[in-house]
Amino acid sequence: SATGWIAEALGARLTRSCGAEAAAIEGTLSRLSSLDLPTDGKVLVVNIPAGIVTAYEDGVPVIESRAVVGKDGTPTPEMSTAVTYVRVNPTWTVPESIIERNGWRQRLADDPGFFEDNGFDVEWRGRLVSPWEASADPWAAGWFVQRPGPGNALGLVKIGLAESDGIYLHDTNEPTRFGADLRAASAGCVRVEEIREVAAWILDTDRWTVDSMVDAGQMT
Repeated sequence: SATGWIAEALGARLTRSCGAEAAAIEGTLSRLSSLDLPTDGKVLVVNIPAGIVTAYEDGVPVIESRAVVGKDGTPTPEMSTAVTYVRVNPTWTVPESIIERNGWRQRLADDPGFFEDNGFDVEWRGRLVSPWEASADPWAAGWFVQRPGPGNALGLVKIGLAESDGIYLHDTNEPTRFGADLRAASAGCVRVEEIREVAAWILDTDRWTVDSMVDAGQMT
């Protein structure tokens, strides 16, 4: 079964692990004992403690990717959901929780150039304007929207999830984080190293097609 395959792989890894990594694997094995994956159709499993995303087709693993998951304070929630869309070259509308936690309105007052340099527009008094214009009254700023591009925090591909309270799978502009042993560094969403392969698999197409969509600057 799919769960048996994961358990076998993790059990082998556990023998080579210690400390926090071993604890994460043991927690995952405990969860797997009560998890029953379907053997028909396509299923994506996000192994939160191990930082791994696996795609299964008819119960067989076809893609495995390292992932970055939520950090302490903003953990990735456990849920059962469904993919609703795949979007290339996405914009990023920053959640209010991040705006407040990072003091972005005060930063907009102090340093609007930071937001300009990082490709943001700001909803301000009912319009989407430049950070420089919004800095005239930063406390009237609503949401911050990062334009598409390689510097976007979502990277170049986003996979939406149903009823997920703002949690989704996406690419990243910080790929070096995939090299860490413990990959808990996000605000709750799941950054997927092989996101283009996963997107192609969801869309029943090939990696070349997804690459072409990205390179063409499509936003879909």
